[in-house]
Parts: sequence; structure tokens; C-alpha cells
Amino acid sequence: MNHLQLYMEGYCFEYERYKSFFPYETPLTAAEVQALDRYATERFIDLIPNQNLLGHMTQWLEREPFSELAECPEGYELVPGVKFPASTLNVKDPKSLELVENLLNELLPNFSSPFVNINFDEPFELGKGKSKEADKDSSTADLYLAFLKKVVQIVRKHGKRPLLWGISSSCTLK
Repeated sequence: MNHLQLYMEGYCFEYERYKSFFPYETPLTAAEVQALDRYATERFIDLIPNQNLLGHMTQWLEREPFSELAECPEGYELVPGVKFPASTLNVKDPKSLELVENLLNELLPNFSSPFVNINFDEPFELGKGKSKEADKDSSTADLYLAFLKKVVQIVRKHGKRPLLWGISSSCTLK
């Protein structure tokens, strides 16, 4: 095995900028991640950061001031009659991209890998709430791809290559 992804959902890396919002969490510190990265590198393993940056953001979105960044702040029905909490960023809110950039700015310098997995899977609410209200002319695929391009630019500023799990199941690409 020479490719290992450190999957991060919620506040499991100690983002100094956001530490006060997660006082009871015990995330990995930058020093711990750097030690893991050195350990992996010495064994010819590429340790790749894997940070959710669109969907799977529930732990962030359930806290102030991040809740305002939710696509559907009141949650959503994935299946009829079953309500889930907000989990997807509103891609039309510039503060969502600012959060993503802040996360990547703190996280990426701790990894020697040329890659980062930005996930982008399962943004179930995308195009069903605030982003659709802000941009009635764009399809879900348009919203998804526009945000993806912006995040890829941030990743490239760090000299990294983005990986991602997949596109939204509600997107139809032409």
C-alpha cells in the first residue's frame, strides 16, 4: 500500500482559526498530522488529506456562525418522511468558499502529498434551497461545477492536485 487517505469529516483536524467553536472536540493537531506524514513518507506511503468541502458538513453547519452557510438550514428530506440535518454548503454564498479556503490554507501545509481529496460527494440539498433561490437560471450541475472550479483553483494555489469522490447524484452533465 503506498496511497493512504486521512478522511476528515467534521472538526477532526485542529483548525486554529475555528478552535473556539468546537471546545469539546479532540482533533488531530498540525504537529500530529506532520508526524503521521513523516512516518508515512519514511515508508514510501503517500498520506493524502481527505477533507469534506461541500457535502458531509453537518458538524460545521449545526454551529453558529456556520449555520448561515447551509443550503437548507432547516434540514432536508432525503426520503419522504425522513428528515436529515443540514449537510451541504450554500455554493452561492461567498462565505462558503471563504470557509473552504480557510480550511485548506490551514490543512494543506501539513501534508507532503501532491494530492488532496476534496470529496464533493453527496451534496444532497444542492440546488434545493438558498443556491437555487439565488440563481434560478442555473441547474444543479451548473451550481456544482461552478463551485468545484473555485475550489480546484484554491487547491492549485497550494501546488496540489485535487481528487474527488464523485458528482452529485442529482446532477445531469451534458
